[in-house]
Amino acid sequence: MEQGAGGDVKGKPFIVVFVGPPGCGKATQADVISQHYSFLREPVSAHSPTSGGSPVDGEPFLSYEALDRSIREAAESGAKGLVLQNVFPDMVPFVEQTCAHRGLKVNCLVLFEADDLAELYLRLHKKRLRRGGPYMRNASAVMLGYALAEPALVARSGGTAGFFRVSAEAPRAEVTMQLLEIIG
Repeated sequence: MEQGAGGDVKGKPFIVVFVGPPGCGKATQADVISQHYSFLREPVSAHSPTSGGSPVDGEPFLSYEALDRSIREAAESGAKGLVLQNVFPDMVPFVEQTCAHRGLKVNCLVLFEADDLAELYLRLHKKRLRRGGPYMRNASAVMLGYALAEPALVARSGGTAGFFRVSAEAPRAEVTMQLLEIIG
């Protein structure tokens, strides 16, 4: 029997991890996927700028504690699935190990790729200013961190069956349709 978004044949949660730079659409797509498949989604309160979080105001990464808590909740609650949206590339091995410790696996690792990080940064900055959001401290450092960490993630996971790439620059609806097809 083929595994799909309803969990594997043993009824374990389907784990989806979104990796990509700030402002590339991870949160928007996490909303869509979690609602469409009735998956759990990491709580916004799980983000911690002091404990593994991002130096970019308003775009924190998940802390190790929050990742562990979310994965444990998915394992113990009988959830259909879990979407983790703000995982920095070098945290993927921790997510995989934490899942394995709970008898789970990352079923789908999605890399949101942006060819032009400078353009993405400017678009995100303008969007936050229009909304009256906070100034993005150290955003260029975070973008550089992604640019450096992404090749290692691709080298490590690129050949695996559950690794997928989507363009962060594609129209939102196109990315949604691609993700629905990937997760199935």
